Formats: sequence, C-alpha cells, structure tokens
Amino acid sequence: MLSIFAGLTATIITMPILGIAFIYLLSKLFIKNHKKTLLLTIDLTTFLFMISVHYLLLALLDQSYLWVIFMVLLSTIVVFGLIHWKKTNEVNIVKVLKGSWRFSFLFFATSYLLLLITGVIYSAIKAT
Repeated sequence: MLSIFAGLTATIITMPILGIAFIYLLSKLFIKNHKKTLLLTIDLTTFLFMISVHYLLLALLDQSYLWVIFMVLLSTIVVFGLIHWKKTNEVNIVKVLKGSWRFSFLFFATSYLLLLITGVIYSAIKAT
C-alpha cells in the first residue's frame, strides 16, 4: 500500500498535468461550483509545478536552483504587494498572497512546459 502511494506521489510530481486532473476530479466531487473547483485546483497544484520545475532544472543542469524558485516567489509577493498598495493605498495581505500564488501557478506551469520541451530536445540531440 505504501509503495502504491509513493508511486502515485512520484508520478504526480514528475507529471503535474496528471496531478491537475486528479485534484480537479477529486475536488469536483465535493464542490459543485466550477469556478471554485478550478481555483482550488490551481491553488493546490502550484506547489506541484514548483517541485517539478526544481527537478527538471536539476536533471537538465545538474545543479539545484531551489534558491531561484524561492527568490521568484518572494519577488512576486513584493511586486504584487507594491501594485496593490499603489492601487488602494493599503495592503490586504490575503489578496496579495492569493494573487501572487496564482501568478506563480502561471509562471511555474509555463516554466515546466518550456523545461519539458527543452529536456526532450536536449535528450534527442544527445542521443544522436
């Protein structure tokens, strides 16, 4: 049973698209509102994309860039905080964190796809 759970976890981390589908279908069972289901799925799978980007960078470059991931997260929070402060003259930390987290989903999902394509091309070139 533990090996099945470990295999499922490894699959979801290496292929977060499956994680998105799994989490979406699971949350759709409990939440009937499509928008809330989608936002919950995005919120939960952002972390999967961060881990996947880390491991893809590790596989492609043989070096950990976890510090870069943390710096991107911190920079995103700062930028969203400044934008929110300029618009409203106050900072609602919940809105700032939610906005930066959802932007991180877009950033890391795009990074994952680009790194995946780069890895496939690199492997094809290396094999020839």
